[in-house]
Amino acid sequence: MWSILKSDYSYIGQLSSKDKKDKERFKLWLPGEPFSIKWINNNEILVNQKQININSEHYDFRNM
Repeated sequence: MWSILKSDYSYIGQLSSKDKKDKERFKLWLPGEPFSIKWINNNEILVNQKQININSEHYDFRNM
């Protein structure tokens, strides 16, 4: 399940599992400007042309 918050500056997303012990799985910080997200497979997404493994990485545009 995705949760998204929006501020004037950015979007913050969190992918969570329904399983209680797997509370927070992946965090995504996106700029307030247009961006693209595409699922590659069950473990990876493409965020603004950068491939991210949701099981071991987080995405923060401020560090890119």
